Amino acid sequence: MKHNLLTILIISLLSATLYGQNDTITITMNPPLYQRVVLYATEGAQQKYLSHYDTADGQFKITMPKNANHAMYRLVYNPKTMDYLDFFYLGKPVSFSFNPKAKNPLPQFADSPENKRYYEKLIDIYTAQEALDSMQVQLFQPQSERSKKKLIKKYRTSYKDTEAHIKTLLDGETNVVIRDVLRSFYRVLPGSPIIDPADYLSFVRRHYFDHVDFNNINLIHSSVLADKVLDYIFYLTVAENPKKQNALYKETIDHVMSRMSNDLFRRSFMQSLIQSFGREENVEVVDHIFNKHYNKLPSGLQNPSWRSQVLYELSTAVTRQAKNINIKTKDKGLVSLYNMHDADYYVVVFWSTSCPHCLIEIPKLYDYLKDESRVKVIAVGLEDEYNEKIWQSQTLRFPNFLHVVGLGKWDSQVAKDYNIHSTPNYFVLNKTKMIIAKPYDFKAIKKYFEAKLKTEDAEDKTVKNSEK
Repeated sequence: MKHNLLTILIISLLSATLYGQNDTITITMNPPLYQRVVLYATEGAQQKYLSHYDTADGQFKITMPKNANHAMYRLVYNPKTMDYLDFFYLGKPVSFSFNPKAKNPLPQFADSPENKRYYEKLIDIYTAQEALDSMQVQLFQPQSERSKKKLIKKYRTSYKDTEAHIKTLLDGETNVVIRDVLRSFYRVLPGSPIIDPADYLSFVRRHYFDHVDFNNINLIHSSVLADKVLDYIFYLTVAENPKKQNALYKETIDHVMSRMSNDLFRRSFMQSLIQSFGREENVEVVDHIFNKHYNKLPSGLQNPSWRSQVLYELSTAVTRQAKNINIKTKDKGLVSLYNMHDADYYVVVFWSTSCPHCLIEIPKLYDYLKDESRVKVIAVGLEDEYNEKIWQSQTLRFPNFLHVVGLGKWDSQVAKDYNIHSTPNYFVLNKTKMIIAKPYDFKAIKKYFEAKLKTEDAEDKTVKNSEK
């Protein structure tokens, strides 16, 4: 019996040594504003949920998975605004506290000298480079030639001191994981200040990733790469109009993708960017990412069902071609939306007789557009089968509209074609049946046409006056 107990004890000790222990991350939130914290690991552009802990007293404890990577992890403590703190797990327990009310909360570590060094050095790097940024910005402002020369001289001296200081900080860091992450925050600044703001922005964009290795495993397992890429694409690409803005977006995305060699890693960023631009219904950029990058991944890495779902959800975005609708009319029989050519604009409105809000808005829409020859309205009633007669009687109130019924409501083909899940829902189409606007409600559609038609009336008046 003693022999068996001894054997079990030895096996247990060996297992703990060989397979790793479950270390605990202890967090103190003071004051305890939130009752849950969630721990994520990072893999490229994707955050992977690991665990969460609920408590009302601000004392949280999360157990790390066995064999967890020695890497940066993200702790989200405010689910609404996704406020977070980053820390390193390096194979041993970590304890820290923080104040969620602080403007920029920083974790205060009770142990973990590596995490302490990381934050101290990170703040040091930021502070040193911000001093140079401040001098650079001053040179964008009008000033005397003497002041300018003095500031340029000061900048050059500070630049040399800053570069030497940061090099010492990085070279002195003994932990490879922390050193790699810190190096990625080390921005390349010009050795001599740049006077023209446009030239400066060009320099920043050109050198933004000089200290970022997209194939470094320590960066792949951190939030740094995702944050850097998003900043580069969304904050360093500013243009004066949407067309040029999209051209810049595509250019920067191509540049980022060219720096990544790992297809799994590239895919995670493609998916993240597609989701970001998809939320904005920027179909031009989404199509670009699919066609130039995602669709060229090895077939085993592509997800056809996910791609189809994304494209379906964007099928009714502005600039997409509207789906065709067949309409039964009294005088012309079955008419196709695509074959209509007697208006400048077409409004497709989805409504229902069981929708109280619709019963308020549709009469207003009718009164507003019934005498406007440039706009034709196709009113699609999404109805349950037992409501069809009620729908028919309601349509008699709006004789100038073209009426279509979608029996089965949300499950009807026309509702699926337009991805409709609520009513009322408005789409404005141009002559070619391309979607050009999606007003939220009647007020929005009235405002849209007041501006649109007023502009056209003014242009027509100008043309007529010039012909006299």
